[in-house]
Amino acid sequence: MRRVGQTILLVLALLVLIGGVIAWTEPAVAAIVCPQCFGFERLRGSIFVDPAMSTDLRSDFLENVTEGEQRVSSFFGGLRERPTILACASTTCARRMHEKGARAVSYAQYGLRLSPVALDVVTVAHERTHIEVHGRIGIVRFLTGALPAWFDEGLAVLVSDDPRYLRPAGSGDRCLAAPNQNLPIGTAEWMRRASADPTLYTQAACRVQRWADAHGGRDGLLLLIDRVGAGASFDTVWNNPPNS
Repeated sequence: MRRVGQTILLVLALLVLIGGVIAWTEPAVAAIVCPQCFGFERLRGSIFVDPAMSTDLRSDFLENVTEGEQRVSSFFGGLRERPTILACASTTCARRMHEKGARAVSYAQYGLRLSPVALDVVTVAHERTHIEVHGRIGIVRFLTGALPAWFDEGLAVLVSDDPRYLRPAGSGDRCLAAPNQNLPIGTAEWMRRASADPTLYTQAACRVQRWADAHGGRDGLLLLIDRVGAGASFDTVWNNPPNS
């Protein structure tokens, strides 16, 4: 019994240690689990905000979340995921979350973190698109890179209708830059290259848009995501779509 007790204590100690490391190196991940532990206040449901956020900004932010989620829901035909949303309104909060220059970050399908300059409709819709896609393909498929980063980001640009990277709707081909064949596949490579070359978002959105135009539009994209979630290779479905 003593040995069992010692084993349990060791496991608990390791869990506390791991939790401490995560809280130190990736505080946003830990804050998604316990927002109040990191000073966030519940605004509504699973939306948590920086205590420094003013009353007026809280009202505006709620409207932006509602509109952003409506854009995503309209594309997917409803939302399946209900992530924890962490919104910073001050540099103090952003530093506490180790922002490191990233305006916003999603964490699989479980949560997202927004910086003080990312509380707008487009950014909310962009990150909620990531959340919905990751949830639909499943955590294992997401973590093993079943979807290339360029598709994940290009789709998020399209669904969020980001005017920085797209021509206005109704203008025919919305592409602002033809896609390079060497768009990043892995998340780490995407983050590294996109920080130096924002046109990667434009190129990725163009590639996804042109594929969708040729293969069923929204329905074709949703079918692709479903097929990948069911275990199919992205390259196989992309290069041999069932409706082509």
